[in-house]
Amino acid sequence: MFLRSVFTVLFCWLLSLPAWAQLTTKIQPNPVTYGNPVTLTISSDQPFTAGPNLSVLEKNFILGGQQQRQSSQWINGVGKTQYELIYTLFPNTVGKIVVPELTLGTQKTSETTLVVVDKSSQGGKTPIAQDELELRVVCDNTQVYPSQPLACTAELIDPIGVVEGHIIPPESSEYTWQPTDNATKSLINYNGKDANLWTQSFIFTTTASGNIKIPAFMFQGKVLVDTTPASARVINHWTDMMFMGMGTATRTVTTLSKPFSLTILDKPADWKGWWLPSQEVTLTESYQMPQKIHVGESIERTVVLVAKDIDATALPVPTLAATPNIKVYTGLENRQDTTKGGQVSTTFTIVPIRAGEVVIPAITIPWFDTKNRVTRTAVVPERTIFVEKGNVEPMASAAQPAQPSAPTPPPTITTTQNQAPTIPPKTDWMFWLILAGVIGISFALGILGTLYFVKRKFKADNKKTEKKKKPLPDLYPF
Repeated sequence: MFLRSVFTVLFCWLLSLPAWAQLTTKIQPNPVTYGNPVTLTISSDQPFTAGPNLSVLEKNFILGGQQQRQSSQWINGVGKTQYELIYTLFPNTVGKIVVPELTLGTQKTSETTLVVVDKSSQGGKTPIAQDELELRVVCDNTQVYPSQPLACTAELIDPIGVVEGHIIPPESSEYTWQPTDNATKSLINYNGKDANLWTQSFIFTTTASGNIKIPAFMFQGKVLVDTTPASARVINHWTDMMFMGMGTATRTVTTLSKPFSLTILDKPADWKGWWLPSQEVTLTESYQMPQKIHVGESIERTVVLVAKDIDATALPVPTLAATPNIKVYTGLENRQDTTKGGQVSTTFTIVPIRAGEVVIPAITIPWFDTKNRVTRTAVVPERTIFVEKGNVEPMASAAQPAQPSAPTPPPTITTTQNQAPTIPPKTDWMFWLILAGVIGISFALGILGTLYFVKRKFKADNKKTEKKKKPLPDLYPF
């Protein structure tokens, strides 16, 4: 009797414990062709209180969308509910990928192996390809210097008729991808069939050095899907063609490019100053000056720096230092991108402060020739001018900055001993007074005329009313 009571209590205690969830993991399709997504499904017979930590997947996958699903069924009068977490993953490498254990609370999923096959591979099990899209990225070079732009082109081979889409480059704090134009489409022959070729150009730049692994580019687009029933697709009469294509919808397609690596070379060890890598750099100048230059007269010197394949924002600003014989005032810089490359121009105002031969210093810009991998210098040479004496020798030193001009004082009355005071001319107030009087009189006449015509019309209306009235009949003749 005692044992039976203990067994009953233990059995009831076990029933009161929460049921232990059973987790199962499934990844489909497996194997898969590189560039196509897979679906990772985690199933449980208990509701999920939290999602798994997916950071362990970021090394081999690009995470896509996710959804949660619940289904119920009854078998022999017993209800059963299934809970599912569904994740879309894009493998970013070819070969065998181990999907590690995922932790959900106190439980873990089982480890799974996914086989990712290249389209060009032969033999073995034929992988399941969801969409016959192929995205590839081609760069002009694989070795560049920091801040040196690298032109790359992304090409999408589309034999399934994508109606819209866009190419997405990878994001990182170490580098940037700048699209140079919109994607273009052309018709090509691919494996003996017509296909569309989508092309878009990008410029890669980075300030880092070393070997950088570039993750996959992604293409996301849409294709048309015919939702018309098969029975309705039979053409019995030419009028049936009017209704073909009306049952259409779109579905999303996605594919990835292969990851690749770029080598970012180190700067020269002896380099100092502004880093300017380019294939070609030019430095030009122009002057605006009178034929005869006097002390205190200004000269304008405009210097233009152009670097091939470099953005204008990455260019240094030319500088011109003052000397004991000249003062220099630097104007605003003007940056713009041209077909020749990035360009920055600066205008210097030069004021000679000594007479005689005056030397305007040269301007030098060091730059690194990325084609021949040597250091070069762009130069505009110095120039010697002859300055004549002016009426007033300026007292300011060469290092003194430009002083803002004083505001113009209001007109004042000046007098001399032998001349009457000079008074600034006054405003012609008589003209404005007459004009105001004419306007006032015209306004008054207009009001009087309006009142007169209103009065006449009122009298005319009264006369018409009196003519229309008839005398009342005499009801009492006697």
